[in-house]
Amino acid sequence: MMGKVTAEIIGWTDAQDAELIRLAGTMPREELAKKIGRNFRQMQVRASELGVSLAFNRTYTEWTTGEDSRLLRFLEHELTEADLDELVISTGRGVVVPDELTHAHVANWLGKTVPSLRGRIMKFKREGKFK
Repeated sequence: MMGKVTAEIIGWTDAQDAELIRLAGTMPREELAKKIGRNFRQMQVRASELGVSLAFNRTYTEWTTGEDSRLLRFLEHELTEADLDELVISTGRGVVVPDELTHAHVANWLGKTVPSLRGRIMKFKREGKFK
């Protein structure tokens, strides 16, 4: 007779979600899973549900309030003249048309990676920070 195998399904706590969101991208994925007390697959699925990128970049830097403000101005189509001047320099274009900017352009302007930018946009959408 074979032994009975059971798997207890344990939901994610708010603290684990917050820790995953806060630390995603700041360390290798396997290390992060261990730190939050989950296996890699559980963490991968939850990160996907939360719209969080697990891409690890050894040069990762936390988002500053200034970078968040600039990103929100871009997302809300409220770029300032100073923003546009910076975008002209960072894109190398003589003229910047905001509707033609890609995530790569904006990430470069903010000094972030495209996955980091996309993760931040998803975070802002979840939090209802822009329409």
